[in-house]
Amino acid sequence: MKMLMVGAGGIGGYFGARLLEKGEDVTFLVREGRKKKLKKKACASTAGTEIYTSSRLF
Repeated sequence: MKMLMVGAGGIGGYFGARLLEKGEDVTFLVREGRKKKLKKKACASTAGTEIYTSSRLF
C-alpha cells in the first residue's frame, strides 16, 4: 500500500520510519527547508542491524 506522510518531524518521521520497516511504500510531504535537511542527513530508521531509508521527499 502506498502511504503519504504529511510532515517528517518527530511524529511523522517516527511513524513513516516504522512503516518503512514493515515494507510499506512511504512518501514524505515536507517543506523545502526540511527537505534539504533530510536529503543531507537521510531519512532512516534502524531496527536491529537493518537500516531502512526513504528518498521519496516532496
